[in-house]
Amino acid sequence: SSDAASGPAPRSSRTETQVRWLRRLMEDCGSIEYAQQMAYGLSQAALQEWSWLSAGLPDTRDKRFVERLATWVVERT
Repeated sequence: SSDAASGPAPRSSRTETQVRWLRRLMEDCGSIEYAQQMAYGLSQAALQEWSWLSAGLPDTRDKRFVERLATWVVERT
């Protein structure tokens, strides 16, 4: 158990039941879906900014890597 003064319990002391309970609560409240939607929106904004910033750069492997990075981070979760 933890209190507000000491903060959350360390990961190593959390039980699988506690983690499942919290995950279910987050799903029921829509927190996970909301976070996914926000992450997608931010990644799209980053891609738009990158397209403006990189418009004059040559098409290189590094440029394509950066272009794919924002999408990859969101899609892997």
